[in-house]
Amino acid sequence: MNNCEQKISIVKNIRNEQGMLLKKVAADLNLNKSVLQAIESGRKSTIAERAHSIAAFYNRPVEELFIPTYYRARIV
Repeated sequence: MNNCEQKISIVKNIRNEQGMLLKKVAADLNLNKSVLQAIESGRKSTIAERAHSIAAFYNRPVEELFIPTYYRARIV
């Protein structure tokens, strides 16, 4: 990948393909615009409930938009 190319999240790509503004989607999802922007850019992860809400908004399976990850404390 050269310096001019940018990676884009599937969530942001779908929003762009549908011609939707970040501000409108954030309002419809009852999210702060900066929170949605951070989720779309991959700078911020989100809770499962919010991931499912975003997936439902776009009528997509959550697995298509997000990588399920979590950390559990190690037991010694």
